[in-house]
Amino acid sequence: MSGDIAGTKMSGIARLPTPNATKKAPAGVGMAVYEAVSGANSSELADLCKEWAGNAVIDRYKGPNKFEKSRERTALMLAAAEGKESAVTWLLSAGAKANYTNGYGSNVLMSAAASGNVSIVRILLCEPGVLVNAQDMSGYSALYLASHKGHVDIVRLLLADEQCDVNIRSGDSTKACTPLHEAAFYGHTEIVQLLADDLRVNLNAKNSLGQSAIAEARRNSKHECVRILKAAALARGIEGEENCTCVCF
Repeated sequence: MSGDIAGTKMSGIARLPTPNATKKAPAGVGMAVYEAVSGANSSELADLCKEWAGNAVIDRYKGPNKFEKSRERTALMLAAAEGKESAVTWLLSAGAKANYTNGYGSNVLMSAAASGNVSIVRILLCEPGVLVNAQDMSGYSALYLASHKGHVDIVRLLLADEQCDVNIRSGDSTKACTPLHEAAFYGHTEIVQLLADDLRVNLNAKNSLGQSAIAEARRNSKHECVRILKAAALARGIEGEENCTCVCF
């Protein structure tokens, strides 16, 4: 994003002007805001938002195919997904809703977590009332997506939030897996370690196929994850094959 938004720049981050939420935007302004974010046209975004705040900045943009529900995104969702921190901050101040969801049930925190934008996740977690454990139609939460994608710092941030459900499960269509299942299967060793070290995490949680995280790691030949989980189980005094004490390759 350009550094000359409204002619100011603080700590290396461009700042948008204070919103004017007293006006109501006509139809189409929300789309214009969305396109300004999408095109990284910071001066255009600033001009639009200075005149039209409130509803305009949270209007949904529907993808070209009305059946593509996952492509419905707000300007805030797009800014978060593309890592535009100053735009996210400004849009939130202008009235954009952090818990607003698209047709697939995704919200801006999920978008930022999946995209790996640490600073934006930190901003969103400070938003009053943000739904940390919200899930989309597949049952994916922000923690689940970050664990799947291997975004270590975002997993760390989410685990630090006391509201975070560390054992949250995906939907039945995706085997009702936990974030630990997902990290173990894909071999994200640092995330497996973070989750295994968190005593709230159930090491023995089974997915809908009856598989634990260590079974998933074995199945995908992620041997280091198997070792981490075995060590964590032993540290907790968990014994027996079902409880991760036997490593078989």
